[in-house]
Amino acid sequence: MGLGKKGFTLLEMMIALAILAVVLTTLFASYSITLRTIEGSERIAAVYDSARVALERIGDDLEGAYIPAAVDEKKALSGIQSNDGSFLGEDRLDDGRRADRLSLVSHSHARLRPDDPVFGLVRISYFVRSEEEGKGFTLYREESPIPARGSGSYYGALPLCSGLDSFRLSYIDEKGTESDRWDSIEASLPVMVSITLSFIDEGDIETPIIFSSSAVVSSRAEPDAKSSEK
Repeated sequence: MGLGKKGFTLLEMMIALAILAVVLTTLFASYSITLRTIEGSERIAAVYDSARVALERIGDDLEGAYIPAAVDEKKALSGIQSNDGSFLGEDRLDDGRRADRLSLVSHSHARLRPDDPVFGLVRISYFVRSEEEGKGFTLYREESPIPARGSGSYYGALPLCSGLDSFRLSYIDEKGTESDRWDSIEASLPVMVSITLSFIDEGDIETPIIFSSSAVVSSRAEPDAKSSEK
């Protein structure tokens, strides 16, 4: 006569399944939290990287800002007129958010390819465009050689960073006075420009991630030879 084998009772199986369910639920919750943390860290790291690249690029362009001297035949042929819109900063709003625009003549040329020609002077523009709803703005940089060639824009408008909540520039003169607008026809070049990039935080829509930097405008307008003689 064989020995009898005792199996699990229904109650024991239900208790085991309940314990297994609790363990799996705990593991899944821990995994989800870890995954969200990793995704959030990667998203924030990408924002920091975008901000760093944009601030460095804008800063380099501003440091090379330039205003041509008095109009003469040579400069007229080159397509540059003295102080003719060489540095124009406009404060703009889009749906209640700052969406500033900047146009300047600069020595700073972004050579994106090794075989790109080296320009002495370029006209650079910064502006934003709205993305799809809830995605904020994209900041664009456009560079045109001087004198203009072909369509005028060497690279076209290239996106610099996206997901912006606002783009703000402020200009500081020699007396330390800050302004949201600047026109070199009225006031030559600013001494310094403050740059503020606000990015949308997908993890907290109500609180943007803000980056600020300042760029010293080291180049100045060349002296007007005729004025110097007087």
